[in-house]
Amino acid sequence: ISIRETALGVCMSREYCPYGGIDHIAECTKCDKALLDRRRRAKIEEIGHRIVEVMASSNADGPLRECLEAQQVAVKEALDVVLTH
Repeated sequence: ISIRETALGVCMSREYCPYGGIDHIAECTKCDKALLDRRRRAKIEEIGHRIVEVMASSNADGPLRECLEAQQVAVKEALDVVLTH
């Protein structure tokens, strides 16, 4: 069994993940190897607030903007899971 800590909980994938689950969580909410931890709610909310700050303070456009928006969606999805399960 492979277990690696991530910002949302743990990853149980035995294979290398190019996203890591620490500074990029957008793919974690789509992955069947990810286990979200409701005890990380405050951390997930903190990530969401930081994303909003970065988007507001920068002229992010193109790929950066798309990445931040994907992260924002992942935060919402993760919070939906940890708050309802």
